[in-house]
Amino acid sequence: MNRLVLTKPSFEYKNAITEMLDEWVEYNNTHDTNHSPSAIFHDYSDFDAYLDVFVQNETNPKEGYVPSTTYFALDKERNVIVGAVSIRHYLNEVLRNSGGHIGDGVRPSERRKGYATEMLGLALEKCKEMGIDKVMISCDDYNDASRKTIINNGGVFERTAIDKDGTIEIYWIDLTL
Repeated sequence: MNRLVLTKPSFEYKNAITEMLDEWVEYNNTHDTNHSPSAIFHDYSDFDAYLDVFVQNETNPKEGYVPSTTYFALDKERNVIVGAVSIRHYLNEVLRNSGGHIGDGVRPSERRKGYATEMLGLALEKCKEMGIDKVMISCDDYNDASRKTIINNGGVFERTAIDKDGTIEIYWIDLTL
């Protein structure tokens, strides 16, 4: 049984989301790594406007971007948002070279508890529901935890690539198997 459920951003979880964001912003101000997922980091002082960004990203993305759906991972028992995943509905040239279908991250205080593996598994279920049969996902080459999460969810290494932040590893997960 899953501890987590993926939920779209909503006012119902406003306090849980903003608590996670506050923690993550403070962490990002004092650390050089693990700033992901970028999809959740925009101004949340006006929560209505914050929620609107997710609707726009899904229905009418900015030029050069593809539609994406963002989910927050809720620990049902504790009612705590432990992370987030963003699923890109398809790949454009930029994403084929270095991004992939899924961006994810676990809030700093909830890392090393197995949430990333469970979150990715739930995100892959969402991908199946969206009709995505083969999922590309990448991680920084130095991020052993992300690599392990991807492999634990069936990821098969394809290649390394260089993106704006350095060397990444690209994996594929076949959802038809």
